[in-house]
Amino acid sequence: MGGRELRCRPVPAGNSVGAATAFPLCGMLIAKLGWEYAFYVPGMLGITWCFLWWVLAFDSPAEHPRISRKELEMIQREVQPHLARKQVRYVRPQLPTFLNPCSSPTLFLLLRLKEP
Repeated sequence: MGGRELRCRPVPAGNSVGAATAFPLCGMLIAKLGWEYAFYVPGMLGITWCFLWWVLAFDSPAEHPRISRKELEMIQREVQPHLARKQVRYVRPQLPTFLNPCSSPTLFLLLRLKEP
């Protein structure tokens, strides 16, 4: 397995780790400070994360101000050939799931079983 695969492996784990820490954190906040803080604290953490991402992330290595010339050349030499070979396929636009009850069998059954 290459180095790139090993570096990318922990990325999806962030979802699980976030969910696993959010529930106990919110429980403690509710117990100590009240239910309102279960919304305020995660909301402020999210806003802080978005601000940091906006300031520190860039669209391409060429736009990054703290990357060295040597590092930029290495990235362009090693990564560009792989990007050029990727084919982007057209995906037909679809309705969001909440607007299309047929896309969710559970929602479809709940709507069908609802008594008039």
